This record gives sequence, structure tokens and C-alpha cells, in this order.
Amino acid sequence: MNFDSFPQVACLLLALFGLLALALAMRDLWGAWQSRSWPATEGEIVHSKVQRFSRRTGSEGNTWTWRIHYEYVLNGTRHKGWRAYYGSEPTLGVARNIVARFPAGAAVKVYYYPKQPGTSVLIPGFNRYTYGGLILALLFFSLMAWLWQYR
Repeated sequence: MNFDSFPQVACLLLALFGLLALALAMRDLWGAWQSRSWPATEGEIVHSKVQRFSRRTGSEGNTWTWRIHYEYVLNGTRHKGWRAYYGSEPTLGVARNIVARFPAGAAVKVYYYPKQPGTSVLIPGFNRYTYGGLILALLFFSLMAWLWQYR
């Protein structure tokens, strides 16, 4: 590999990762924005636990998250949900708090998208994790701008 071309290749990769992170962030921001006005219905937590996993393999790894599954009925149709809120993955402490807040068997309010009732959240609106993807995208773009000066 020619090390003279390293900054260009690195900038290209950082731009691609930045665009991907930005796209995911915009999805979360849009979902959080919309969920603020979604109607609510009663639901039940079916499964709730803190779980360790690997982003690459999906099996047990070094990242913590929660696994929450809930069910709710609208107009005689049973729906299943898994999203607690719109945003990035939490820390271990936040995952534990979410599972403690929504234990298995608990009755909960489920906020659903009226045009697609299978799309739902337990916590509507924005929170600090909603901005995680945006911060990651800004980090990629900042690194790209810093490397650009060495091209």
C-alpha cells in the first residue's frame, strides 16, 4: 500500500461511516420527533432482561443492552414491540434501569404509530441517547476534516 494515499482512503472511509451514522441518527431523530404525538394503548411486558452481546456476531460479547418484548392489542389485532425508545445503545447502568422500569409481566403504556400500529415505543420523544448517532457522525466527519489536511 502506498502510504501517500492513506489520508485519501481514510477520509473516504470516515465519510462513508459518517454518512451511515448520520442516516441512522436521522432515523432515530425522526422517530423520536414523531413519537411525541403518538396515541397510547395498554400493553404487557412479555420478556425483559439485561443482556451482553457482540455487535459483530450478535452473540454474547462486550456490549450491554436490554431485551424487552411487549405485546398490545389494537382493533382486535395483537402487535409485538421491542423498542423502548428511539436512540443509541445504552450503558450497562441504563440497561439495568430500563429493565427495572419495565419488568416482565408489567402492564405498560405503549405508544404506537397510527399509520403503522406495529411500530411502537415505551418511552416517546427525545432523550440523551437519541443524539448518540448524531454525535458519532460528527466525530467521523471531524476526523475526516482533520485528516484532509494531510492529503
